[in-house]
Amino acid sequence: MEMVSRTSWPATSALEKQLHRGPLRWENSRTLQMRRSELDRYLIELLDQDIWLQGVKYMLAART
Repeated sequence: MEMVSRTSWPATSALEKQLHRGPLRWENSRTLQMRRSELDRYLIELLDQDIWLQGVKYMLAART
């Protein structure tokens, strides 16, 4: 299983002027991959799958 989270926002006008290009956008992308065997184990072991889903959302949103 692979989950991807992408966030983008416009670059500053100063950067566009410096690079002589525009419009530019920044993009932040995070990918979370789980092997099938591990995914099955987590789904079987967890009693509350909502907590598991919250954990996945947290890992995708975490800033490092």
